[in-house]
Amino acid sequence: MLPEDVLYRKKMGFSVPLAQWLRNELFEVADDVFSEDDGGLAQCFDMNKVRRLWMNHREGRDDNTQELWSMVAFELWWRAYHSEKIN
Repeated sequence: MLPEDVLYRKKMGFSVPLAQWLRNELFEVADDVFSEDDGGLAQCFDMNKVRRLWMNHREGRDDNTQELWSMVAFELWWRAYHSEKIN
């Protein structure tokens, strides 16, 4: 039922709108991550620089999606890992 050009085309990836999600749906999570001073990020990065990246992204001046998303994922992993070790 599909046209041949659709049926036999090469695989195509898809992108997710992370930049938009960080500014909207994931804003509270990301903002919480970047406002913390004693998490894993703060042990590994200069939080003033991280917050500057976040502010520039939020305000639409820069697209720091990849860096910010990596840091959010790292911090959430850190929290999960350390809460397990504490218990």
